[in-house]
Amino acid sequence: MHSQREFGPGHRTGGVHLRTWLIFLISALVVLPAGCGKRRIKETPAELIGVWRTSAEDMENASMQFTDQYLVIGRIDNSYANYALNGFVLDEIDEGTDIKIYYVDSEGYELSMQLLYTADDGGTLIDQHQPALIWKKEPS
Repeated sequence: MHSQREFGPGHRTGGVHLRTWLIFLISALVVLPAGCGKRRIKETPAELIGVWRTSAEDMENASMQFTDQYLVIGRIDNSYANYALNGFVLDEIDEGTDIKIYYVDSEGYELSMQLLYTADDGGTLIDQHQPALIWKKEPS
């Protein structure tokens, strides 16, 4: 007959530690959701390529231009900032397409922005963090 002490915490039951099973289960619960998300694509979606402008009063002269490889931000002081595009995550939702855009600054830091794309009026982008900021695509 076995004593209670033999099956206490940290002792083997059936050849595997209970703690080992708990660690495995917790690890699986943390790792699995990360692998189930949307995947990042490298190609710039065709709908984004072009120049985008906003009619916001405090953003006169501001623009965004997407090319195959770059995001060019036109600032209100008529200067420009160039960023290398590093990927996109697209998620089709009822309102349109949720797009997370990854880009790299001149120092190599990865930045991101999240926009909602709709095909309305030739293309509309809405900043997910500033919903009042609406960008319209210029006709090509």
